Amino acid sequence: MTGSKRLADPEDVRAETLAVGDVVRATGLSPELLRAWERRYGAVEPTRTPGGSRRYRPGDVERLTQLKAAVDAGHRISEVARWSAARWVQFLDDGRPATLPAVDAVLEALADLDGRRAEELLSFQLASLGPVTFAREIALPLLEAIGFLWTQRHACVASEHLGSALLRTMLGAALRQPSPAGAPRVVFTTLADERHELGALVAALVARGAGVDPLYLGPDLPAEEIAVAVERSGAVAVALGALAGDDDEWRAELTRLRTLIDARIQVWVGGPISHGSLPEGTAWITELDDFERRVSALVGAS
Repeated sequence: MTGSKRLADPEDVRAETLAVGDVVRATGLSPELLRAWERRYGAVEPTRTPGGSRRYRPGDVERLTQLKAAVDAGHRISEVARWSAARWVQFLDDGRPATLPAVDAVLEALADLDGRRAEELLSFQLASLGPVTFAREIALPLLEAIGFLWTQRHACVASEHLGSALLRTMLGAALRQPSPAGAPRVVFTTLADERHELGALVAALVARGAGVDPLYLGPDLPAEEIAVAVERSGAVAVALGALAGDDDEWRAELTRLRTLIDARIQVWVGGPISHGSLPEGTAWITELDDFERRVSALVGAS
């Protein structure tokens, strides 16, 4: 049986770790199985608050995801919990063709409404690739494919919602990992009535990998609320997802945001298609590489 570390300051624990419910959603393990793996096999050693609540580091979530992938592949937890680093490398390399499939395999599981299978595939890819590469090479292509199938009427509403829900949970959990100390703050959200948030989540993960501190606020925020968040957080830029925008009301909201915040604060609007001119001090970004270059320049200037 493994013990648990206790930290004196519960606020420090909560700021740097995840609760049991977050880990359950991120890994797909039930709370009962998670506890059994801890007690019987020492799978991870959670930190505990002074009140006794279990808290998990991002590294714990990554290890649990890998353990689950190995168990799902047919190995016993009692065996994989003792694997050396070299054995893990061998497993990941040997298992890659069978257990790290392309986006098409995830799409097939979503089409069958097989949420468990889709989650297993995505979880293993997240653990194997890391959050930034996962966001770029798996999450973004999957979102684009789902969108294309939806427009061609080859995907049902339930499949689209299932895929979105899975990605929202995984990307959100990955984004909770701490950012570099002193990194410039960038706000990520969408304007009012724009509820497609996953592009902003992907961008936030990529930005953190490039060295910024992303503040993700979720979707559908009025310009006034975004401006308040920018001021209170000390953000130096705002990144807005825009999938369903490009109408007069949306442009008016964007113009209002631009006038409400300091002119030195950059405003980036990201989406698959550029819709033409924007207010001064606002830029369309249609390529993730372009976005990453802008973020790197921001970090370099800070």
